[in-house]
Amino acid sequence: MDRQVYDRWGNLVFASTEIPYTWNGKFNQDDVSSGVYVYVVRVKYMFENKSYEELVYSDVTVVK
Repeated sequence: MDRQVYDRWGNLVFASTEIPYTWNGKFNQDDVSSGVYVYVVRVKYMFENKSYEELVYSDVTVVK
């Protein structure tokens, strides 16, 4: 699984392929500003011997 977090201008602030997926609210070792961030998760799975890939996305609000 690929995971990314973007700010409201579309800048990538976090990316990971690690499991479990955790983001500490930092970008380049600095706390991000309060606001809404979009996360995207690329999910790959098998069902009835067929391979599927989906993008799941939503938002998270950072409050300080």
